[in-house]
Amino acid sequence: SGVLEPLCALARSEDMELEIQRFSVLAIANLASCVENQRTFIREGMLPLLISLSNVADAEVRQYAAFALVQIAQNGDTRKVVTEEGGLEPVLYLARTDEPEIQREVLPAITTLSFSDQNKIDICKNGGLPPILADICPKDNNLEASRLACSAIANLSEKVENMPSIVDA
Repeated sequence: SGVLEPLCALARSEDMELEIQRFSVLAIANLASCVENQRTFIREGMLPLLISLSNVADAEVRQYAAFALVQIAQNGDTRKVVTEEGGLEPVLYLARTDEPEIQREVLPAITTLSFSDQNKIDICKNGGLPPILADICPKDNNLEASRLACSAIANLSEKVENMPSIVDA
């Protein structure tokens, strides 16, 4: 627990100054980038909080919460829990942005989540294809991004109903 409990209390408080809420969610998102912390987040039941924060009115809070979910979803050990608790939609929310840097950050999570059969159709239907397609042959010749994008397309194309969306994209 340590700092997580007070950060979560500040993040969920509607009576707190918005800037404090933003920084508490940003701190949570930064802590989520550490693999060891991701298991703690799940053990402490933080996914529902992050999912609910990814739907609040403030765009910065939404983005930070979704970014935390992206970090946790990249981990193959935690992706199933993220999927089961409804974490795909906040990841796809970030994928739908027009900012290439954010799309690039989302790509590893979408790729990891694309291994789950229940996510394959949702990724194609709900905005997950653009960041994948943008990195099949990235302009900066980023081989890791290309590998991730090709892996995601291979996973998504296992579902026949996704094939037209993928081919026509």
